[in-house]
Amino acid sequence: MPGTTWTVILILLAVLLNLIIGSSYRDPAFTAVGVWALIAIGVANTNDIVIMYNAWGAAALLLILTLWLIAGKDVFIRHQERAHI
Repeated sequence: MPGTTWTVILILLAVLLNLIIGSSYRDPAFTAVGVWALIAIGVANTNDIVIMYNAWGAAALLLILTLWLIAGKDVFIRHQERAHI
């Protein structure tokens, strides 16, 4: 597989891990680091449009989650966990 394909796969994996861990622990700082890293990947790869737009799109998705977590929304918390709080 070409390097671009692997990079896009790893960007998707990073987003998936950030979504799972950030929402599980309700930690906006964790997801904010992911946003920062993905923006940096996009900036570093402006010569490859596919990587750049995938990284920036992923950063936008994580930014939404980060802002959601900062606002204190607990949409991602399972019902059982909510009952014990």
